[in-house]
Order: sequence, then C-alpha cells, then structure tokens
Amino acid sequence: MGVRRFPTSMIPKTNSALLIVGHGSTVNPDSSAPTLAHAAEIRRRKVFFDVECAFWKEEPSLRDALFLFDPEEVRVVYVVPNFISEGYFTETVIPRELELNGRITKRASGQIWKYCEPVGNHSMMTELRFQELAAEKKP
Repeated sequence: MGVRRFPTSMIPKTNSALLIVGHGSTVNPDSSAPTLAHAAEIRRRKVFFDVECAFWKEEPSLRDALFLFDPEEVRVVYVVPNFISEGYFTETVIPRELELNGRITKRASGQIWKYCEPVGNHSMMTELRFQELAAEKKP
C-alpha cells in the first residue's frame, strides 16, 4: 500500500511558506531532529517557496518565527504543529506565541498565516505507525 501524497499543485510555490512547529527540549538536543528532517525533505521537494522550523524549547523560538518570512516575498505562511494530537501546546502556547487569532490571521503587513491541525491528526498517521511497527517485528 503506497502513501498518499498531499496535492502540492494546490499550493502556490512562489509566495507561500511552511512553518513546522515542534516542542524541542533543553535536555535532549536530538529531540528536534525529526522536525528538522521533515522540513529538509519538504524543502528538497520544493513544495513551498520557503520551509522553516520553530520550537517552544529550542532555537529558533516561536517568537523568532514571526520574523522568519519576508512579507514582500511570502504572502501566505502555513503553520503546522509537528505534534501527535491537539492539546495545550497546539491550542494555547503556539497561537499565543505566534500571535494567531484563529485559523487564519492577517498581519499588519498583509501577510496571511494559516494555522493547520497537528500532523498527528492526519488519518494516515495511524496507518504509517502500524507499518513501522510491522517492519520492526520482521527479522
């Protein structure tokens, strides 16, 4: 069974960016590795004009992310929490730190930030996890 792909033709590559938000850790510097690898793969595929990461407990911070995308070059920023589900961080911390006032926030510059659901909410996540577990059981 193959992995379904997001229809990238729906995203204007010339003026949209992706911000992947992770928790990060002040204790384990490797905790951000999956988020950074995910961003690198999306960047390699050239789906967006720009792809960046921001973290609650690492650099660049969520507050720094407000300044990552030049509003003259990037008109729309898609914010995707790299979390397994909704919860305190996705419902309170991230919106507060990124100054989001709903699913769609229009900045004074005219730049639009679209707040997406956590990656863990996607229906494919359970299937992918089952595939990983099955692969781990094989000798």
